[in-house]
Amino acid sequence: DIATSSMSLDLSGFPVRAGIQAVRAVRTRQLEPAPATPVTDISNTLAVAIRPQVTGSVVNLTDTDTVDGVPVASGDIALTLSPAVGRRQAANVLLNTPGAPGAHRLNAPPNNGAADGVEQVTEIAFPFRRIPRGTYLMRLSVDGAESLLTTDGSGVYDGPEVTL
Repeated sequence: DIATSSMSLDLSGFPVRAGIQAVRAVRTRQLEPAPATPVTDISNTLAVAIRPQVTGSVVNLTDTDTVDGVPVASGDIALTLSPAVGRRQAANVLLNTPGAPGAHRLNAPPNNGAADGVEQVTEIAFPFRRIPRGTYLMRLSVDGAESLLTTDGSGVYDGPEVTL
């Protein structure tokens, strides 16, 4: 849909991946009088962030321990994602404690866990090792586009959460 100063595009019929995507508008128009050669206008490229969404999560603990009196855990967080993530995209999980500075960054496995010949995935297991046990806010980052945190009625971040 094109207006004088804006344009909207329905992406529901296109195979869109999470992350930063390049978008350009191309318009061909006929000049008068016919049969003149059509003119094609091409916009500058615009970066558009397609935010990933976590539609499911499962924590798989493989080991627990205590380090300097702090209980820690190792394992993976298996996420179900929408839209799909390409095997060459950079995917990370960010875990942070509400109100505390910094975050734990969990890197996806090579090729985001995609088998040979598979170009995109909707599930990725993010391994972690010796992270302090507790409840964390969780965000998914794909090529720099991050999923959104939710807030409670007073504007405090409250989810999505994951407990290790």
